[in-house]
Amino acid sequence: LVDEAERPDVHARYRRGFDTLVAVDGDGHPFGWASAAPALTLAQSLSRWSEGYRPAEAPSPSPAGAVWTGAVGGTAAPALDTARPLRVLTAVLAEQAPLSGVDGALELLLYAAREWDHEEAAGRLRLELAEVTARQDAKTGAFPGAGLAQQAHWARLLWDAHALSSEAALGAAAAAACDFMLKRLYDAKTGAFRHLMDGPACFYADSNAKAALALQRAVSFPGGGRFQPALTQTLVFLQTQLFDPELGMVHAPAPAPRLTGFLADNAWSALAFSESFLMTGQKSHREFADALIRTLFQDLWERDRGGFLDRAPRADDVGLLRQPRLAHLTDNGAALESLWRLHHLKGNMNYRRWLEWALKGLLSGPGLEDPGAAPLVRLQDFLTRGRMELELVGRPGDPAADALLAELHRHYLPRRIVSFVDPDDQDYILAHKLQAPSYPRLFGCVDFRAKADAAVPQDVPAVLKALKEALKA
Repeated sequence: LVDEAERPDVHARYRRGFDTLVAVDGDGHPFGWASAAPALTLAQSLSRWSEGYRPAEAPSPSPAGAVWTGAVGGTAAPALDTARPLRVLTAVLAEQAPLSGVDGALELLLYAAREWDHEEAAGRLRLELAEVTARQDAKTGAFPGAGLAQQAHWARLLWDAHALSSEAALGAAAAAACDFMLKRLYDAKTGAFRHLMDGPACFYADSNAKAALALQRAVSFPGGGRFQPALTQTLVFLQTQLFDPELGMVHAPAPAPRLTGFLADNAWSALAFSESFLMTGQKSHREFADALIRTLFQDLWERDRGGFLDRAPRADDVGLLRQPRLAHLTDNGAALESLWRLHHLKGNMNYRRWLEWALKGLLSGPGLEDPGAAPLVRLQDFLTRGRMELELVGRPGDPAADALLAELHRHYLPRRIVSFVDPDDQDYILAHKLQAPSYPRLFGCVDFRAKADAAVPQDVPAVLKALKEALKA
């Protein structure tokens, strides 16, 4: 009996359809699948399996052999196709069914509306979000059947859409979704969010990182201060309770089985902590995100073709768990977005090369001109267009500097990279044309040359507008 949230690796390899019962031999290799309902069909399957399976002797475990290293051979991937992002967007817009079930599709619409000024994408996004909010419980803010990860996903998406459009209804829906998480799923004693409202209290690394990402969007908006204590404690929980310095993120705290090496846990945590750095300038969070990325390269990087595996192989793996598997494109996308951010935040050119390598490999397979490629083509555009360069000359923690940051993060700026500059570092300020009569001050730059600046929150939108126009030119 496998819970997807508890053992995503087993679930991904053995599941076929819904409510699947799998018959496996003594080595863990499947030889039959059946639906658990109706009962008559299940009984027939059980009878057929028992009659057909007659091992001569008790099966013995397969020899463990060497742990897979990721060096499996393969050919070099072709260069990135610069036209692919727009073709995938076209495929997304051509979909007749609701896009809420297509991973990354709504995020691509958001991105296209903001970065490409794509009117059709903006229009389709409004229609899709109306369908999403119509499913939300008006009293509780919950999305029916959603666990923590899905609830957080919708909350974050709605905040981004509100930041893009300034539509009050979207902001209210996003706040309601976060309120449900805070009131029904947050465990103050643990300092983390439980997976489900009912049943055993399970706290998973990946879903808590997604919850942190949703709350990070919420705290920037008016009234968002009520989410700050839970956000702070969740980040502490991830960093102190679920991190092993040698193995990376632990999937769940004791007394659950101590499982490590899942891409989703490390990737979403790295994204949450890199986001925290962009919002607060807390350097320890940037370094923690970097430590997680290094763990991914050590244990999960597919060295020949690029991209990350879904889990680290172990010597005692059995059955289908012995088969290496590239992670879902959404989880790979989270890891690669963190890699892109850290390339700019740390000035690490190897990160850029590995990002490009991964995108070439992951986008070179069949079927990647359809909406399924949405989680990655947005990142390809990140790589092509580069960062939105913002320099905050001021000290994080200073109320005036924090007010500038808060206003900045109320806008949907997917390619933003905020560099924090000490106002006493005059050599840096002069070399990069950041002169101003007073600090703190937020500068919008192109190639380190200031195009506009803001000393008060009210001036931040004008900086963003000037920067967008300069980048277009």
